[in-house]
Amino acid sequence: MLGQPPTIERDKALEDIEEFQQILETRSSYLQLVDFDYKSQVDLLKKEIQSSISVSILHLTNEMAKIVAEIGDRHSSVKYQEFDFDDYKEADLKFPFAVSTLGNDYVLLKIN
Repeated sequence: MLGQPPTIERDKALEDIEEFQQILETRSSYLQLVDFDYKSQVDLLKKEIQSSISVSILHLTNEMAKIVAEIGDRHSSVKYQEFDFDDYKEADLKFPFAVSTLGNDYVLLKIN
């Protein structure tokens, strides 16, 4: 049986989110290329965490990763580096395709 996912205190999670937003704003070359309101998503994440005492590191990193994915930056990632994929086989599942844009449409790309 697997143990509980590791957690961090709310204040530390909020500090991490602030740093995450600063990195997006100062280093992301994709941020200005998309019409995605990342600030609203970051604010929603902060609001969700405000009511908690502690936060699952896996949840926090997953929520940040979803924001990066919405921005469309396929060269960056957010992950919990100490996560043991051997304990969670489902966490490494992937679709056999990638999603991209072509003009104003989305297309699926077959992964060879």
